[in-house]
Amino acid sequence: MEWRDVGDHTAFTFNDASTWDADDISFTVGGADPLEFYRSDGWDGFDPFNDTGRSYEEMSEIYGESCECEIRKIIGNAVSNNFAWGDLLRFIPEGQQIVSITPNYKGGRSRNPEAVTLILSDGEKVTLKLC
Repeated sequence: MEWRDVGDHTAFTFNDASTWDADDISFTVGGADPLEFYRSDGWDGFDPFNDTGRSYEEMSEIYGESCECEIRKIIGNAVSNNFAWGDLLRFIPEGQQIVSITPNYKGGRSRNPEAVTLILSDGEKVTLKLC
């Protein structure tokens, strides 16, 4: 997806709604901050009535996770606060291994890290923002 500025107006269209994944929707967006779009207007593509037998809570939770995934794609080197090993591996070059993971805190009193730094088997460091 490529974002382009179209002035001071926000406009978007989309093809079909999706029950599960914002990436399944072909959004055309202009004049919006991409991160804010997925936090708010991206929910306009959510269809809670498209899958029978599933609860609204389950569908909205999964769709929300897909919007968060799109936000992380826009940010770049970012993973979810509750990342899994598979989330980290896409940032690791083939043939390398993760030797250690270190949380990075914003201040000395913060209890929640804002990023993690991975040290790889070749000594390279990869820092990933948590969001």
